[in-house]
Amino acid sequence: MLDQIENTIEALRNHFDSGYNNSFDRLDREIKNKELKSLLTFYLDRANRYEYLSDNAYNQYLAFMQKLDAGFTIRFKRLGLIFDFAAKERHKKTVLDNDSTFFTFGGKLIDDILDPYSDLNTKRLEESDFDKDLNKAFGNKNELKPFMQKFKSKLENEIETDLGGLDTDETIEENKIIVDETSMNDISPYPEPEHTEAHSIAAEEKISISNEPSKEHILPEYDILIGKTSPSEQFGILGESILQKKIAIDLSETNTISLFGVQGGGKSYTIGTISEMVLKQFSNINLLPSPLAGVIFHYSESMDYEPEFTSMILPNDKENELAKLKARYGAEPDNIEDVIILTPKDKIEERKAEYPSITVLPIALILKN
Repeated sequence: MLDQIENTIEALRNHFDSGYNNSFDRLDREIKNKELKSLLTFYLDRANRYEYLSDNAYNQYLAFMQKLDAGFTIRFKRLGLIFDFAAKERHKKTVLDNDSTFFTFGGKLIDDILDPYSDLNTKRLEESDFDKDLNKAFGNKNELKPFMQKFKSKLENEIETDLGGLDTDETIEENKIIVDETSMNDISPYPEPEHTEAHSIAAEEKISISNEPSKEHILPEYDILIGKTSPSEQFGILGESILQKKIAIDLSETNTISLFGVQGGGKSYTIGTISEMVLKQFSNINLLPSPLAGVIFHYSESMDYEPEFTSMILPNDKENELAKLKARYGAEPDNIEDVIILTPKDKIEERKAEYPSITVLPIALILKN
C-alpha cells in the first residue's frame, strides 16, 4: 500500500504541482490547471449536493479554483484504510515513519457496519478513541478556516478595488447639479402630446406585450455528437468536456447507454438529464421536433428508496446549478408536465398521498392462454 500511495503522489505532482521540477515547468501548465479544476469541481459539486459543504464554503472554494493559474501549493497526507476480515483486533492504528498512517478495520467491526440489526451507531463511534484518531488523521474544517478567512479577505479586497473606479455619491450628485443647470435652449420647444386615458391604456398594453418572454425555440450548438456519425435531426446537449467542448447525443436513432460509477457519482442525474431531453424540447438544450415517450422502472426491496425521477414535474430551484445552466448553456429551468406513476392496485391510495401532484394509475399484467 505504501508503494501505491507513493505512486499516486508522484502522478499527481507530475501533473499538477508546478514546483515538482524546480528547473522547469510543464508547457501545458494552463491545461493541467483546467484538468485539476475540473477534477476538484466534480467533488465540490457532489459535496455541496449532499450538503456536506455549505453554499458559502462551496462558493469560496469555487472562487479559489478560478485563480489556479495565479499559483498554488499541494500538500499530501499519507493515509490508508484496510478492511481485514481475518484480523483478530476490532480496529488498529499503525504509524510508519511518522509520515504514513494506516487504520485497520477488523472482521467484528466490519460485521457490525454491514449488519442492519447491529446496535452500532454514530454516537458510540464518536465516543471511541479510534474515531478521534480517524478525525485527527483526516483533518477537520477547523484546519481550513485560516485559509478560508485569508482567501475571503482577498476576495473582498479585490471587490473593493474594482468598485474604486466607480462614481461616488458625491460625484453623482455633482453630475446631477450640472444637468439641472442645463440651458433652457437645450429643451425641445415642441409641447408634449396630450396624455389621455386612452393613450395610457394603449401604452400599458404595448409595454405588457413587449415584456412577454420569447417563446421561440433557440437551437443549441455543439462540438461533438455521439451516437451517430452524421448530423442528427434530433439531439440534446449532454454537457462539456474538460476542454469546454459541448457534447451532444443523438436522439433520433436507437442507442443503448450503459452508465457505471461509484455511489453518488451522478449516474441517476445523467439518466434524468437524458430522459428529460427526449421528452420535451428546451431552448439551448435540445432539438426535438418529435418528442419521445419514456418508461422508467423503479425497484426497491423495502420501498424506502423513493423514485428520483418524480422531481421532473418541478423546475430546478438550486441556485448554484441554475447559475451554471445559465452561464454555460444559456438555458432556463423548466419541467415535464406529463408524468404518470404506475403502481400495483393495493398501493394506489398510498402513492396518491405521497405524490399528490402526479397522476397515479394501476399497473397490471393481462395473462392470455
